[in-house]
Amino acid sequence: MIGVGLTVPVGEAHYYQQFTGKERRLPPMTESERDELSAQLATFAGDPGFDPRPYIEAMEIPALWIWGDLDGWIPPRKSRLEMESMIAEYGKEFTVLYDPDFGHEWPSS
Repeated sequence: MIGVGLTVPVGEAHYYQQFTGKERRLPPMTESERDELSAQLATFAGDPGFDPRPYIEAMEIPALWIWGDLDGWIPPRKSRLEMESMIAEYGKEFTVLYDPDFGHEWPSS
């Protein structure tokens, strides 16, 4: 089991956290505020650090990936786009659950 479904390089996630204050769950945001976070992430030009993508691409088992759009630790939109790209490109048996109102911790009930 993977506890944190990071699909972007660690350096990118740390850069994202600079804009979110490392909050596990961001406050409710408008669509334009969510777009602004994505735009800020797109300016990342630093050291990417560890990149999990090659390891995810090599996975040969079904997997479930869950993200909430209010996650302040992992860039959810970029993570989701990366995962959808891998599913399309490699035909992975991955299921993606995505909710615009959840943060880093998916509700248990």
